[in-house]
Amino acid sequence: MADVRLFPRLAAVHARRLLANPGISTGVDPDALRSAAEPFVTWAPSGGRRSTNAELDRLRDNIRAVAAACGWPGPAGQVSRASFDAGMGAFLLESGYLPVAEALRDDVWSWIAIALVPDVCLWRFEGAAPERFLGGRRNTLQRLWSRARVFDRGPGEEDRWELLDRLTEDAMVQITERPSIGADPKLAAAIGEAWVRTAAEVGASAMEALTREAVRNLRITNEVLCFGALGDADLAAAVGEHFQRAAAATASQTGQASG
Repeated sequence: MADVRLFPRLAAVHARRLLANPGISTGVDPDALRSAAEPFVTWAPSGGRRSTNAELDRLRDNIRAVAAACGWPGPAGQVSRASFDAGMGAFLLESGYLPVAEALRDDVWSWIAIALVPDVCLWRFEGAAPERFLGGRRNTLQRLWSRARVFDRGPGEEDRWELLDRLTEDAMVQITERPSIGADPKLAAAIGEAWVRTAAEVGASAMEALTREAVRNLRITNEVLCFGALGDADLAAAVGEHFQRAAAATASQTGQASG
């Protein structure tokens, strides 16, 4: 039988109470927060065994190691943040440390962000905005696991994590945080691949407006044409066509503006 580790859970009401601590915005004692969270922790009643403290500490140390490779706890610049996002997403998914059933739960990520590695979360996002600690699509680490799950080309694939490395933050948001797109991993991955191909042709600096145009039209088209019903080749072609049209439109607008 597989050894399924269960993780501590921290309900939103208790997570918000812990985040009300005014010290979390200026400095944080991870051990103190972990102790403060302990009375509110719950676990799944079945489906595996509870993770030991040693296993949880190992996860904490691995997360910190990835952050340290990107400059933590020093100043977090744009390059170090982007490197952290890509590296952490790959680690969280590739390591298989969190079972999918646990990683799909917001309350698990609330506990990880608040009680296990609040220092890393504060480094990645200054200001201690609650949404970066509470479970959900904006959670510092949960968003990275979710992105890696969508953009993983698969074990054994060449450049397995190229999409995580190449896609900009704006592109990630446009793709994964639009419910009609992000809810369909196959479509989201196809858009990511089209983004990389198009960026290689026109340059990454031109991609922000182009991506917004392409994604807007893809969402409209998806109302009448079910992209999820297309085969891989047809889906890639359809998405690629939208990006090519957006590239042409953007180039035309740029030319008119410069003229």
